[in-house]
Amino acid sequence: MDTSPTEAANDIHSSMARHLLGGRWFGTALFQRCERSWVRCGAVCYLRIANDSRPRCYFLRGKSRVASLKVVTVPRLEVSAAVVCVQLSKLVTYEMEINFTTITFSTDSVTVLQYIRNTTRRFNVFVANRLTVIHSASKVCQ
Repeated sequence: MDTSPTEAANDIHSSMARHLLGGRWFGTALFQRCERSWVRCGAVCYLRIANDSRPRCYFLRGKSRVASLKVVTVPRLEVSAAVVCVQLSKLVTYEMEINFTTITFSTDSVTVLQYIRNTTRRFNVFVANRLTVIHSASKVCQ
């Protein structure tokens, strides 16, 4: 009997989840890191599983974007990298179908952190639109 591509993908997905989460485990944490350079911005996502013996970390997915041909300022690139990170987090949490105990975002950009924490100032349209995406999919404490 032939299986549809969707059923085959679901079988692969469930076997991957059983492999990663086999045995007793106490918590799952999702860690994302976003970075930028002059030419591109990107994000990476890791899964940390705490089980009986010792915690294990797995690379889940990475995503990158090429910067536009127009000259873009560094803070704009950093905010774009944070948006890629949030989108990657949404994708991974949807695909993995696991209730993560913690979801953590990380960046080395103080500018982005200040943008995210600031709720009183009005930003230009580019930054404001990206902050809306970030605020809709995450909390400030993450």
